[in-house]
Amino acid sequence: MKHLVAAVFALLIGQAASAATVVVDTNPNINTGYSGTTITNGVQHIDVLANGQSDLRFVAGSYFGGISFALVSGGSYATDGKLYQTSIARFRDAVSLEYFLTGFSVGDLVGEPGATFGSSGKLYDDTFLSEKGPLKAPGSTAYIGFRIQASSTYGTDDGLYFIGAPEETYYGYIELTRGSVILGDIGLSGISGASVLIPASSSGGTSTVPLPAGMPLLLAGLGGFAALRRKARA
Repeated sequence: MKHLVAAVFALLIGQAASAATVVVDTNPNINTGYSGTTITNGVQHIDVLANGQSDLRFVAGSYFGGISFALVSGGSYATDGKLYQTSIARFRDAVSLEYFLTGFSVGDLVGEPGATFGSSGKLYDDTFLSEKGPLKAPGSTAYIGFRIQASSTYGTDDGLYFIGAPEETYYGYIELTRGSVILGDIGLSGISGASVLIPASSSGGTSTVPLPAGMPLLLAGLGGFAALRRKARA
């Protein structure tokens, strides 16, 4: 049975038609247990909604060579003995390639021409935490851009398979503060292909942009993309 994953976003957009950009404040901020430059092995499941289910997955381990976020919806999907999950894609600066990964700032557009994607694995690495990186000191804050690619999928006993066209791309960002890594604002464009503007942070307070759809609906929509990194079956 086919599932049009983009329909989840259609529901989200329909409920929040007055706002092209949906911003969520996790309030209170979430300490994910990352400290200094030491990578802790393991997975931290983050229950933003406090409903007993993981909404975000924070991955830290030497096998990634860095740190990664993944969107989850009650679990991952496995096929052919391999575990699949959708990681948030990292951005790198198309101009200043001296830095393997750079951050965004308040007022930047995520998804605009001139910003290119790296691979979809680690969120940031040692270069990002180095003396030249945006998280070079405890207390430093940076915004990481990401994209979600939505398309038709079909379900099998061992998970969802990515079919292909029609494909839609949604841009968003995550705010991180180095100490333990503190997860701040999460923003997601509600329009396919549209850049998302990073507003002034509202961490610990009220959402920067009103959220008519509600956080549960947003995260439900995000969770629907937990298995999109699929290729069509031969």
